Amino acid sequence: MKEEMDQSKKTLDRVDRIERAVEAVEKLIVQQNVNSLRVCLHQYRDLIPTELHERSSTFLVNLVHRQSVDSEKFISEWTLLKNLKIESEKTSLSQLQTRVEQYNKSKTDRRKSNRNGSHHLILNMDDDDDDED
Repeated sequence: MKEEMDQSKKTLDRVDRIERAVEAVEKLIVQQNVNSLRVCLHQYRDLIPTELHERSSTFLVNLVHRQSVDSEKFISEWTLLKNLKIESEKTSLSQLQTRVEQYNKSKTDRRKSNRNGSHHLILNMDDDDDDED
């Protein structure tokens, strides 16, 4: 279970890093800052969800080649997708945290049950001895 708790912390850290990376890319998309966007996409390629990275790269290529880009439409679609991806990461984190909490609760319940059960067992053994006399 310690592994799941460690995994939960790692996932929380990852979600935080993803949010920061995505916000940085989003800011550069809005600014249409080609050079910084290129560097940022390269730097955060492992953090940014694949679909967002691909769309951002396409947007960058279109900017570099001065093709017409409907920035507002792109940004609104990108923001929607970003929110979906981040929410998905948070949901998986939440599910992991729920499993950790359930495990901890069941562990505590088992300890209580074992303590009560062993005490009850001793009482039953004493009762059996009295019946034989």
